[in-house]
Amino acid sequence: MRWARQPELGGRIVEDKTGLNGIFNCDVTWAREGANVSGRSFFTAIQEQMGLKLQPEHGPVETIVIDHIDQPSPN
Repeated sequence: MRWARQPELGGRIVEDKTGLNGIFNCDVTWAREGANVSGRSFFTAIQEQMGLKLQPEHGPVETIVIDHIDQPSPN
């Protein structure tokens, strides 16, 4: 599972280790970082409203390395 569009995650990948199968539709409410409103943080909201805890871990990530590139030749 990826939450790439959540600025609170800083571009990090979320790996699903719940063991739950299926697709779920959930509504979670939180206050965006830097917003001038009071409310729960993203991480607190996920834990309180969904019963899930996000824990940072180090692990292997898929990467692509480009070691050389050339201009395309004219047709």
